[in-house]
Amino acid sequence: MPRKVFISFLGANNYRACHYCKDDYKSAEVRYVQEATLEYLTRQEEWGADSLALILLTAGAEAKNWEDNGHRDRDTNEVIEQTGLRVQLERMALPFEVRPVRGLPDGNNEQEIWTIFSRIFDELDEGDELYFDLTHGFRYLPMLALVLGNYAKFLKHATVRHISYGNFEERNRTTNEAPFIDLLPLTQLQDWTFAASTFEATGRMTAVSEALEAFRKSYTPKNKAERKAIENLQKVKGAIPLFEKSISTCRGNELVEGATIAQIRENMEGTLSLDIPYPLKEIVRHIEEPLKVYSVDSLDNLREAIAWCLKNGLVQQAYTLAQETIITVVCDKLKDFNTFTGDKSYRKYRDYIGAVLGMDIKDARDESKWNGYAGHHFQLTKALFQLEWVKELRKSYETIKNNRNQINHAGFTGKVKSDDLINNLQQKINAGLNIVFGTLELPIVEKYAPHFVNLTNHPLEAWSEEQLAAASAYGEAVDYSFPAVSPDDTEEDIVAMANEIVADITARYGTECTVHLMGEFTMTAALLQRFQQRGIACVASTTERIVSETEPRKKVVEFKFVKFRKY
Repeated sequence: MPRKVFISFLGANNYRACHYCKDDYKSAEVRYVQEATLEYLTRQEEWGADSLALILLTAGAEAKNWEDNGHRDRDTNEVIEQTGLRVQLERMALPFEVRPVRGLPDGNNEQEIWTIFSRIFDELDEGDELYFDLTHGFRYLPMLALVLGNYAKFLKHATVRHISYGNFEERNRTTNEAPFIDLLPLTQLQDWTFAASTFEATGRMTAVSEALEAFRKSYTPKNKAERKAIENLQKVKGAIPLFEKSISTCRGNELVEGATIAQIRENMEGTLSLDIPYPLKEIVRHIEEPLKVYSVDSLDNLREAIAWCLKNGLVQQAYTLAQETIITVVCDKLKDFNTFTGDKSYRKYRDYIGAVLGMDIKDARDESKWNGYAGHHFQLTKALFQLEWVKELRKSYETIKNNRNQINHAGFTGKVKSDDLINNLQQKINAGLNIVFGTLELPIVEKYAPHFVNLTNHPLEAWSEEQLAAASAYGEAVDYSFPAVSPDDTEEDIVAMANEIVADITARYGTECTVHLMGEFTMTAALLQRFQQRGIACVASTTERIVSETEPRKKVVEFKFVKFRKY
């Protein structure tokens, strides 16, 4: 359990006795507010033996009010017999140490104020819970307490649990009762202001979550509606870290769903129904305002999340979300063109769109380089490259993709400077997003009738009726001569010829054709690889070898077609 520390200045005035009151608590008639405050606090919750009361003393306060009989009558100069605070606290038999902090300066200048500050701070331990009494002392004391509290929160992870002021001047003259004024909302307001400022500057909501939780613990609901609102605060505290994690880890699906953001907004609105100070309500409204742009189940949430990252300097997240958002939105708007099948059809289509947008400009101009998914959807790829919005989008996408890779590979695979990564950020990302979130012209994909392309040195006119019938099942059969391959041709020659043939056949018959491929081995292998990259099926013909002996020692060999077999 954290240690509880009571902190109070003792002044040098000759205090008059009164009853101090708070809610249903009423103290005995006491001269020292510290007696009443400590009695009130120890009634509210248990203070263990490791707790501590610090009584801060200047030389004058120690002589006049800490020890007995410190004051004299103004007229006679005789000693006024009255007990000092030290003895009064001893009589309370508190179960923890009361420690005087002696020799503090009067605080007449800046240096003396810093001395007081450091003397108090040095008395604190890690994780202390602080209870301030600001009744006596100098006029700057409330400011010092607030600053000290925040300083201790940061360096010693302390918590300010109580700040009070015994308002003797406003006592009831008839009953001689003076109220305790609760000043804790001042430090709460400071916490909320800091949280809102941090949120504004960095987009981080952790401080907001912590401030909400501190308020929830300190607030006593007055009715069922307020109890419900306090429960809402607990939900906000749980939802805020989830939203931050969705941003920092680029959880696109979570952001699109918008469930976490909706929960934060809904429960923050419930908080506004509480009877809380006006400044706190205004801060809640300020924090809630940027969240209003998010919706449930909307791709627009991705754009808002990217804007959040751009505003708050989340460079890596901005690039990652931007690239994946561009692909996501294009996939959504062109979803009717997805011909992939199976459980991973959407993932394959994403990879395809990413390949089209990210293809090197030289490869994009050379159809023979359309490998993988780009070649598989050859006609769609061709149609997309003809669209103006795709041409413009590819310019932004290339920078986004390359810069994202530079960041993800920690700069070890390139020489892009950090300034360039940051300077390109907003312009390129916004340019890409403006395109995809606009109205996109749809591609016009040319349709082809199925063909059976006979890419061999055996023309259709020489085929048997059985083989022609089997070919017709694949589509209209057409001849395409297998190229002549010289024994002197190099590997580069083979690749060049193969690229040219595959591009020509694809242009004539599309990717829905079937190619009957048989010929010189290395050329066949090169052609097969490229056809398969485009999703074009290739088959070979199988035959039965029939041998007959027409004359002694003379055999005739015939090959009878059996079927086509897929490579």
